[in-house]
Amino acid sequence: MPKTASIFLIFFVFASCKYKENSWLNNYKEIKCKYAKIEELRRNDSLNKINKLGKELAEIKTEISKIDKPIIEELANLENSRSEIVVEYLSKSNQIIDQQTDKFGHNSTPEFEKKLSQNEKEANSKTKVFENKIEFLNQKLAENNKYQELKAKEGKIKSEIAEEYISIKEKYSKQLENLQYDLNYLNAQFKKLTSNLNTQELKTLTKKRDSIKQNPCNFTIKN
Repeated sequence: MPKTASIFLIFFVFASCKYKENSWLNNYKEIKCKYAKIEELRRNDSLNKINKLGKELAEIKTEISKIDKPIIEELANLENSRSEIVVEYLSKSNQIIDQQTDKFGHNSTPEFEKKLSQNEKEANSKTKVFENKIEFLNQKLAENNKYQELKAKEGKIKSEIAEEYISIKEKYSKQLENLQYDLNYLNAQFKKLTSNLNTQELKTLTKKRDSIKQNPCNFTIKN
């Protein structure tokens, strides 16, 4: 083959490879840009619709807190006191059992059974006082009409927010799925396209692809 023809062939192969690379990059850029724009639309859609509901929810939570915060704090204190009694009961029961074991081994006696029963009755009597107070406070919230109305509104808004998320997701899901399919196809093409490149060429093309990922709509592809 003449030298001139050989040079033209090399140039043609090189030009063909560059065309394929730029064609792939342009296609990749186009799809990634479309994907980014649709995701931005979805985010804006979410913000516009859900932020309003979120603000309403925050206001209702504030009103609910004014009613139930003092009661919740009191309930927590009562539960702690009740737990302390249970711990005290268990500790005393263990002492009674240890004393019995030291004297009589694992054999039971009427006196031992009486002490255990008395300890349990005292613990039940003490805890009952706190359990009654806890029940009273819970009933107080249950009978507070304003509180129940606010809780109902809170539940309704939470349901509306969940429905909005589902609606927005469904609105854009098909477009994003189609674009993702195209991206998967392009990623498969990228592997074939780079299979015959040398290390430097692969590094250059990969860098361009990654730059498109970062800023797909504004990236400029240079020949």
